[in-house]
Amino acid sequence: MCPHNVRDMERELTLHLLALLAAFVAGDGRLKPTTIARYAAGDWRFFRTLEEGRAAFTVRKYDEVVHWFFTNWPDGAAWPEGVPRPACGPMPGEGAGVATEVAA
Repeated sequence: MCPHNVRDMERELTLHLLALLAAFVAGDGRLKPTTIARYAAGDWRFFRTLEEGRAAFTVRKYDEVVHWFFTNWPDGAAWPEGVPRPACGPMPGEGAGVATEVAA
């Protein structure tokens, strides 16, 4: 029997997303978390529901959000330790409702 809770991975990935949000906000300083959520996940409430422990997301959504952060990462900001960077290149199906650039 595995000693880990089946929700351990979900919690770890949630912590990755919240760490990315915090580092991005600290490094960028221009965008509010709700704006970032709209660009990265297509839902302004995305990070709020993660913080409240009420959200579930697919692996695809996780990949889309991490990829958005990767392609829009602020110059000079440190990528959060322990959060894997995505492989370079476009996401499969990119452009299907996921913003890839931050409006100035």
